[in-house]
Amino acid sequence: MWDFYDSNIGYSKAGVPLSTLKYKRIIPNNINRQKARILVILGHGEKLNTKKDKEHLENILKDGEIIPLIEPSSSYLCKKLYEKEGWDLIFFAGHSYSDLDLKTGNIKINSEETLTIDDFKNALEESIHNGLKLAIFNSCDGFTLAQNLAQLNIPQVIVMGENIPDSVAPEFLEYFLQEFYGKKSLLLAVRNAQKKLQNLEKKFPGVSWLPVIFKNPTEKILTWQKLPGVIEQQKEENKIKQAEIEKQAKIDQRKKLIRRITGALLTIFTGFFAYKITSKYTPCANL
Repeated sequence: MWDFYDSNIGYSKAGVPLSTLKYKRIIPNNINRQKARILVILGHGEKLNTKKDKEHLENILKDGEIIPLIEPSSSYLCKKLYEKEGWDLIFFAGHSYSDLDLKTGNIKINSEETLTIDDFKNALEESIHNGLKLAIFNSCDGFTLAQNLAQLNIPQVIVMGENIPDSVAPEFLEYFLQEFYGKKSLLLAVRNAQKKLQNLEKKFPGVSWLPVIFKNPTEKILTWQKLPGVIEQQKEENKIKQAEIEKQAKIDQRKKLIRRITGALLTIFTGFFAYKITSKYTPCANL
C-alpha cells in the first residue's frame, strides 16, 4: 500500500514522493569510495534504444564511475551487485512489466531471462547495506517494481508508473540528470524534468506524470553531492585544493620574506653609500 509522503515542500517546486506504510532505515556499512559508482543495466531492448540512456549517463555524470552491463546473465548481475566497493546508483533500461495480480514486477535482463525483485533480493540488500542510495528503472509499468523494492527499504527509487514511449524514456533521463547533477534535489530534479516533458503532452497525453518517486521517509532528501562516493571524491578534491593552497601560501611567505630581506639590504647599502658621499664632500672644520 502506498501513501503520500509529506516533504514539506511546495508542490510547484518539488516532485511528490510516495512511501509505504511500513519502512525502516538501513544503516549502511562504512565504505569509502573514491567517486560515485553507477551500475548501468541495459536489459533486453528489442525495439528499444537503450544506448541513448547509457550515453546520457556517461555524458552528464562525467566524474562518476559508470559500469555498463549489456544484457547480463542473472548470475553476473548478482556478482556485480555483491561487489564490496558498493554502488551509489543503480540504473535499469529495458523491458519491464507487472504480473496480472499487480503484486510482482518483472525486468527482462536478456533475451532469455526475466527477473523479479525476489530473484535477486539478497544481492540488492547487500548493495543497500553497502551504501546504495538510488535506483532508477527507466522502463514500462514500474509501479509494482517500486512496491517490491520498498520492502527492501531502499532509500530512493524512480520508476515509470505506466508504459512509457521509447522516445520519451531517454528524454526524461536526460532532463533529470541535468537537473540532479546541477545541484538540484532528487525531488526538484524530477519535478523540473516533468515540466520539460509537458511539451510532449499533445502527442503522448499524461506523459509528464509517468515518472514516480518512492522515498523512504527515514532518509534525507537526496542530492548528487550527498551520494557517498561523491562525498569521498569531494573530500579528496578538497584535500588536493587545501594542499595547493598551503603550498601557495608557503611560496607567498618566502616571496614576502625575500622582499623584506631585499628591502632591508637596500636600505643598509643606500645609507652606507650616502654616508660615504657625505663624508667625501663635507669640508673639514678650520683648525
